Amino acid sequence: MSFGRTIGFLGCGNMGSAILAGLLRAKLAVPQEILVFDVSKPKLSEIRKRFCVKTACDEGDLARRVDILVLAVKPQEFTAVSRKIKKILRPGTWVLTVLAGVPIRRIRAELGRGVSVVRAMPNLGAFSGESMTALTGGNPRHLKLAAKIFSGCGRVLELPEKYFDLVTALSGSGPAYFFYLMELLVREGRRYGLSEKEARYLVVQTANGAARLAGQSRETLTELRTRVTSKGGTTESALRVMEAEGMPGILRKAVKNAVNRARELGRR
Repeated sequence: MSFGRTIGFLGCGNMGSAILAGLLRAKLAVPQEILVFDVSKPKLSEIRKRFCVKTACDEGDLARRVDILVLAVKPQEFTAVSRKIKKILRPGTWVLTVLAGVPIRRIRAELGRGVSVVRAMPNLGAFSGESMTALTGGNPRHLKLAAKIFSGCGRVLELPEKYFDLVTALSGSGPAYFFYLMELLVREGRRYGLSEKEARYLVVQTANGAARLAGQSRETLTELRTRVTSKGGTTESALRVMEAEGMPGILRKAVKNAVNRARELGRR
C-alpha cells in the first residue's frame, strides 16, 4: 500500500532514518515518494544510497515539493528552519513533527496558522520495528495517516498534547533508562567472572522476556513482579536493597528532570 503522496524528511538523523526505514519496511511508501534533506552532506549521501530515495538541495527545495513534511531536526534548530520554509510550503501541505518539547501552537505560529500539524513522539525502538509512538493534533484525516506512517515502526497511541512532555520523559527517553539498567547488570555479571558476551546475552534475553510477558499478560506489573519474588528468596533480597537505596525516588527525580527539560526545549 502506498500513500500516493510525496513525503519529505527535513532532518534524517537517528529518528528520521528510523521512521523512513519503518515506512519502507512496511511498504507504506516507495522510495520514489520520499524526499530527504539534511544539513550533513555525508549523512544525506548515506541515506540516499541506503534507501534509494530522492534528496533535496536545501530546506526550501524540500518544502516546495512535498505533500507531507516530517520535521525531524533538533528542537533548538526549529526557529531557524521555520524561517526558511514558512513562505515556501505549498497550500495543503501538512506537518508531522517529532520535535521533543515543541508544542503544536508554536509550530503553527512559526509556520503559519493555516498549517495542519500532527505531533508525534516515537522512540529508538523504531529501528527494530518496536517503537512506541504517541500522536496528537491535526485533523482526523491527517491523524489517521500519521498513525499509518508510525505503524511501520511499532505501536501507536493517541493522547492529548498536555501529556506530551511526560510522554517524552517516559517513552521517548525510556529506552535509554532500560539500556542503562541492562548496562549496569552486565557490569555486575562481568564483576563476577562472566564474559561481556555471556553477561549481555543473559541480561538482554531476560529483559526481552520480561517485556513480552508484560505486554501479553493481563496481570498488573506488581502481580508479575510478585510472581518472581518468593518470600525469603534471592529476588526479595535484591528488591529490598533497591527500595532501601532509594530507586523509586531516583526514578521520580529522573522523570521530573526529563519533563522539565522537554518544557524548556518548547520555550526556545
